[in-house]
This record gives sequence, C-alpha cells and structure tokens, in this order.
Amino acid sequence: MSPNDWNREYSEGIWDFLKDPKEVAHYAVTAAMVHHFSDSDLILDVACGEGVLQQYLRPWGYGSYLGIDKSPAAIDKALARKDDRTSFMVADGEHFTPSHRFSCIIFSECLYYFSEPNRVIQHYANWLVKAGVMVTSIYASHESENTSIKTDSLMLLEETTIINARGAWKCAVFSKKA
Repeated sequence: MSPNDWNREYSEGIWDFLKDPKEVAHYAVTAAMVHHFSDSDLILDVACGEGVLQQYLRPWGYGSYLGIDKSPAAIDKALARKDDRTSFMVADGEHFTPSHRFSCIIFSECLYYFSEPNRVIQHYANWLVKAGVMVTSIYASHESENTSIKTDSLMLLEETTIINARGAWKCAVFSKKA
C-alpha cells in the first residue's frame, strides 16, 4: 500500500481495532519477550503504526524507544505517547537506515506488508548491537504469506503461539549468530 492509503486508513480509524482488548495477549507476550531477552536499552519498533505496542513496553522500562512508520497520520496519533525516552518518526520500514545500533528491533504485525520480508530482516540484523535481538509478532493467517524468517545471520531463541477468540499470533525472538 502507498503512504496515502495508510494515511487514509489511519485517519478513518480502520486500524483502531488494534487497541481492542482482544489484542492484549500478543502485545503483552511481545513486550515480555523484549524485556526478558534484551537489555531494553535501545528499542526500534519498525512499522509501529500508532505506537500501541509502546504502551505495553513502558511498564517494563527501556532506555529509549524509537517507533517508525511510513504513515504520517499514524505517527501523528503516536506522538501523544512521546516523552523524554520515547520518539516517533515518519520513515518507510522497508528502506529506513538507522543512525545507530539497537539492542532490540521489533516487527509487530508488519512483515507481511513488506515486499521482501527476509531482505528487510537481514538489513535490520546489521543494526543490532552484539547481543541484540529481534522480536516478531505475526498474525497466524499470514504465516503462509512468505513471513517466516530465513536468514543465516539470525537464530531462533524462543517462539510461542497466542490464541484467543480473534485468532492466533506467533511471537518469536531471534539473536545474531556468533
């Protein structure tokens, strides 16, 4: 989708369902994985939308959080969560080049929107600190849509599936191979 399509959908509230209580389980598991497997010092949330996941990360604590999304409308909504450790910026997650490395890079419900998810994963693997991790959350109906992570530079540390009335999500943590 084009940035204009994303802007229209965020402006019209099409993505408001992501704030529904039925979404809590996968956000909570994703946030717990970030906390448990990383030092949570420097977090990058790729294609963060309105920054809903950031709400779940905040109680665990973090050094700094950067959420990026290509939709200015989504980032405008996310800016309500901005503070001295939390920032958001308009950037295309498929092509963004960070200014520094991160201890955790998150892909929550976004890999299936990238034309080449494994190329994107490989690109961001280069922006992890030595002991950094990637955390992913994928809605199960999209699993067959070329969203399994296939790269020689990452290894799976943990994976779990969350199931509720709305559906199923696969949450996973990857680290850089030594």
